[in-house]
Amino acid sequence: VINLGFNHQHQKFMSMKRIRITFGLGVLSILTLSACKTQNKIVNTMPPKVLAAKLPCFSPAYQSNRDALFGSGTGESLDSKNAYRKASLESKSKIAAQINYLLNRIVYAYDKKAHLSGEQIASLRIVAGRIANTQLNYLSTVCKRNNTNPETGKTISYLANQITVDQVIDAFDEMAEKDHAMINYNSNEMRTAAAEVLKDSF
Repeated sequence: VINLGFNHQHQKFMSMKRIRITFGLGVLSILTLSACKTQNKIVNTMPPKVLAAKLPCFSPAYQSNRDALFGSGTGESLDSKNAYRKASLESKSKIAAQINYLLNRIVYAYDKKAHLSGEQIASLRIVAGRIANTQLNYLSTVCKRNNTNPETGKTISYLANQITVDQVIDAFDEMAEKDHAMINYNSNEMRTAAAEVLKDSF
């Protein structure tokens, strides 16, 4: 009988202990979640575009327009050369994406005028991809800055490259004329289509 009484009291004690622990963990979870939400609100008070505009080489002066395509990049490393390479890679990838997107829109607009075949459209899209890669060798660096991260001591490299829209279209025009699938290629119609796309894009 004594043992049964002891077991009953022990079980009751353990049950109360579990309730307290569960309650304590619940309160801790609520406090942690509240803290995380507060922290996110603080971090997200400024929109990403505003933050980017305050970085060197990321200001509105380095945004793409009808005359030129820009790409800004940043890289961080203990080695300043490696930081620059990271920034350069980001910048080039942005410009390549813009070139490819612009030229594919021009292909679409040109197709409306010239009524291209499926083979010709596919061929011009391949040309657009090639131009997006080859023209990266002809970029102009228009902004370059280096800062030091005070917490890590690493070099932070900021970079902005550009390429003129005329340069991109000229290269596309030249390669398209040489393409074997473009027997009836019309340079003037393509350039008219390009002008219309640029007018609507910027």
